[in-house]
Amino acid sequence: MALELFLNFTLTSWHLRELNYIISGAHYNHDIQTLVFFGSTFEVERYIRAAEIWTTPKIVITEHTGEIHLKNDAGVNNNIFFVAIGNLRRRSFWNHMNNALSEMQSRVRGVFITNPPNGKRAQLNVGEHFEWCWQRGLINTLILVDNELPREERFEIFNYNPFLKNSILDKSNATSFNLFPDKFRNLHGYQIKATAQYDPPRVFERRECKGKKRQPLSGYVANIFRAFLKEYNASLYLPYYYPNKTLDIVEILQQINQGDVELSINPYVPHKGVQLSYPIRMLRRCIVVPAAKELEKYKYFIMPFDVDVWLCFLGSWVWLSLARLLNWTSTHRRCKCNRLDVGRTFLEVFRLLAFLPVPGNCCSRSVRWYHLLWFMLIVPLAFILSNLYLASLTSFFSGLTFRPQIRTLDELVKRNLAVETIDYDIPSILDNRGLPKGFVDLLKPRSPSELIADILDLRSTLTFSALIDRIQFVLNQEKHLLKPTKHIVEECINTVPFGFVMPPHSQFELPLNRFLLRCAAAGLIEKWARDSIEDAYCSGMLTLKKTEFQVARPLLLEHFQFGWYVLGGGYTLSLLAFVLENLKRILRRFRIFIIYY
Repeated sequence: MALELFLNFTLTSWHLRELNYIISGAHYNHDIQTLVFFGSTFEVERYIRAAEIWTTPKIVITEHTGEIHLKNDAGVNNNIFFVAIGNLRRRSFWNHMNNALSEMQSRVRGVFITNPPNGKRAQLNVGEHFEWCWQRGLINTLILVDNELPREERFEIFNYNPFLKNSILDKSNATSFNLFPDKFRNLHGYQIKATAQYDPPRVFERRECKGKKRQPLSGYVANIFRAFLKEYNASLYLPYYYPNKTLDIVEILQQINQGDVELSINPYVPHKGVQLSYPIRMLRRCIVVPAAKELEKYKYFIMPFDVDVWLCFLGSWVWLSLARLLNWTSTHRRCKCNRLDVGRTFLEVFRLLAFLPVPGNCCSRSVRWYHLLWFMLIVPLAFILSNLYLASLTSFFSGLTFRPQIRTLDELVKRNLAVETIDYDIPSILDNRGLPKGFVDLLKPRSPSELIADILDLRSTLTFSALIDRIQFVLNQEKHLLKPTKHIVEECINTVPFGFVMPPHSQFELPLNRFLLRCAAAGLIEKWARDSIEDAYCSGMLTLKKTEFQVARPLLLEHFQFGWYVLGGGYTLSLLAFVLENLKRILRRFRIFIIYY
């Protein structure tokens, strides 16, 4: 009994020493702040005293622990080191561990401590378990094989690097500082299996032109990915590349979920079931409408004042005319012209408001203070209105005047313009709850191939929604036009992150994120975006439109068309008033004529 306790203490002591040796190396390089133990209570008991000198917080998770997610625990951060103890074939428990480390697998480090399987070589079992870990994103793991030989007092340590020919590495004699190397520093020519489709300006094919060679994979996102391959010494395998097929994100998401590819070069917004890299760019989803056309010439005469000003003018006219009529009650008895003339009163007030002379009254009377104050009230107002009107009208005649542009989504709803949208983008638009009422009814789904072709052609009547990178790419064709045919609505729909699409727990998440951060800091993303525009012109995808200079035109009869409308309306109303005023006399003569004959 005493010998058994001695052997158990001896085994425990060197187990802790070896484990502390490994943890110290990981702590030196990555500042371990939390230790998590996975295994049965009996298996964990032997190692629970590890790293006691650092007073590191410890968490124990056994088979009887319920579902737990360490990422949601406020007391746990990403610098986790896990110790998993048990048979490598206990997949149900290891899946339980994987769920606990959900969304953190690529950032944690840890070891599996196991005994060699009976009747099998340890390395075969180790390779199978390493592949299981790699598929779930546990890329920084070691397997410690305990042969239970007291004389050796050490583990057999194995590491895994799928980018090497011999993927399983024996690290038993390595120092603790080199047990967790950066495997993505050099991918050793590893072929990344990816997919890509035609998606300007992100991915397209550049043709041979202007001394540039043909580039099957061009576009600013494709340039980012090619630079990533070069930086990490990797190669590209494209089993599903169709340079002439317009992007179908549903097909790409299906390929990723089925495991046919490791990532998509075509970027996209966050989507359920897949993982997004660090955003390449934060892009606004905006709406492009046809630019406002020039105002019809005959409307120039009503443009100097807004509708509210014209309504105030009419209200002032009526109010001042009524005030003038009220004065008649106190003066008509003394005046020979004792007949109330409503039309004449309204006409006199209108002439005063238009700052025109008014003929004298038929009644001679002394000056009354009431008339003087009433006249002094109208004249300054008439002077201001007439001068403002003439000044504004002169400015309209001296240049071109356009209709007001659409600036907000509410104005878009009021004009009831149908917004053509790629069909698979509509769900992400509907996620925005701040849309005005009735906007969703304006969305018109279109297939990607048809809509992108219309966008590149800049069809004049097209109203569409797209991410701002594509909008800027297409509208670059009109940068030299004095009167562009398209206008971007100032109020956009939403802002979304835009990154590479990968399966959950992808091994390439960390290196891609690091590379994207470096590219953004160096300004390379914007540089490659400008290069993609140049490649599109070179390939004939875009055509720079030149402005047509027109000689200034003088004022035409078309500008004064409104005056003829007023003249014709005035004659019509005068004729109608004449008929109504003489209707009784006309009817009487007509009746005598009928009786006579």
